[in-house]
Amino acid sequence: MILRTLFSQWCFIAFAAIMVSTLAYAGTQAEADDASGTEVQDVDPELVAAALKSSPEGLGVSFLVNRYMIKLADLATEGIQIQTPEGVIDKRSATVKKRESERRLHAYRQAILQRGFDDLSGVYRIASVTPSCADSRSLWLSGAVEGIFEKFEFSQRSFEFALSITPTIESGIKDDIGTLDLEGVVVESNLVIEDPINSDYFLEGESLGERIEIRPRLDVLKGWPSWASPPKKRDLKNCKLVLERHESE
Repeated sequence: MILRTLFSQWCFIAFAAIMVSTLAYAGTQAEADDASGTEVQDVDPELVAAALKSSPEGLGVSFLVNRYMIKLADLATEGIQIQTPEGVIDKRSATVKKRESERRLHAYRQAILQRGFDDLSGVYRIASVTPSCADSRSLWLSGAVEGIFEKFEFSQRSFEFALSITPTIESGIKDDIGTLDLEGVVVESNLVIEDPINSDYFLEGESLGERIEIRPRLDVLKGWPSWASPPKKRDLKNCKLVLERHESE
């Protein structure tokens, strides 16, 4: 199957890209109360003020980047050394890095709550998708072009959501993978989604009533090395997926 081929191909490409440019957005981090249960210091008013002035998409990316940075710091505490553009995270530096990301995450959470967010909860199906999404180097956008997905279901808690994508029976992969699960956040009417394979790859979208429009973010190209087969800028610019709400089943 085409999707199985895409899985193996892009898992390798994504791994290589992540090792070289893990979190290229880390310089513009964001944060929120972490589910780990660790205590976070009082919210930083300057960070909140800056977040309130930033674009909703930028704030969403920053939140997700810092949330992921906390996961990396947790790995580092187990003795795994992780290379990022800001330097190495190891067992000695993990605690400091995690505390800083939690501080930022906490401030960004407060900013998002102040700005408000739409409720995306529900089941959606594809209304349209442009052919260039097939060359976006995003597994699920390519799958959308091939028509192998049956439905997209958003489950939301506050401004954070989970997106569960169910393949069609005809695709032949439903029994193999079950669902493809993604995560993201909503800031005002704008959403940001983490690609499930490449942690540097974010997609942004907008809630338009009963429809959601989703596009890749062009800044993924900044940290994608040429030898790792990056997508072409024109393909990313022309890629658009439109989802339409359907009654829950």
